[in-house]
Amino acid sequence: MLSYDNALAQIDKAVSIDANPLYISYKADMLFGLHRYNDAATCYESLAVTDMRGADIFAKGAKCHVMMGEHDKALALLDSAVCCFGVNDKNVAPYILTRAIVKSSAKRYREAVRDMNSYEEIVGGMLTADFYYMREQAELNCKMYQQALNDIETAIDLAPGNVLYYLEKGMLCYRVKFTEEGIRTMQKACEIAPEVADVYYLLGRLYMQQGDKEKAKEYAKKNYRKNREKRLALIQKIPTPIKPITIDKATRHIT
Repeated sequence: MLSYDNALAQIDKAVSIDANPLYISYKADMLFGLHRYNDAATCYESLAVTDMRGADIFAKGAKCHVMMGEHDKALALLDSAVCCFGVNDKNVAPYILTRAIVKSSAKRYREAVRDMNSYEEIVGGMLTADFYYMREQAELNCKMYQQALNDIETAIDLAPGNVLYYLEKGMLCYRVKFTEEGIRTMQKACEIAPEVADVYYLLGRLYMQQGDKEKAKEYAKKNYRKNREKRLALIQKIPTPIKPITIDKATRHIT
């Protein structure tokens, strides 16, 4: 079997004989596989002036720049990818979503939300809970709290067994002081994932926000017990003893 390095040597030889764009695209793919992202980007971008010019080539070049942390260059190439499609061409959808993800990584959250909204309009109702969670994260980062709440609720509707989405909604409710809704959400999370300590911690914080210190202390203790169970499961693997944390220390911030 040829290694990437050997294959690259072979394709370099082929390109030296015939600079066929297809050979150059193979070379770019190999360079990417070798983590030589700058060289791969150069190859992909050279194909933009050949008959291989198209959204896929621009997107591959963008991926190289993302791997190098060059988000602005990646977004410029993704803009070019999107421009390869007509106004009503639904094939543009994955490139718009990719651009949204890169914009989120670049902390351009409002632009990312706009792209995700466009993506939703194009694909209609064929969306997953992960999409709504991703958009909720972007909305949260630009303080679009109502939109974020709507999206995390949709994610819960689509994946009612995923405790992550309940925790996300609970934290959002705590942040915007929708305390009663947050408590209802976390009580449901207790039913579906009673083994998750963070559920009890957040429920305790919400009760504290509501002013119910007894309930807050009750759930702080439950959080402590769940975490203690995890520590006890791991402690046998640790050669040195660990000083245990007491219930009093775990709940001393609640008066």
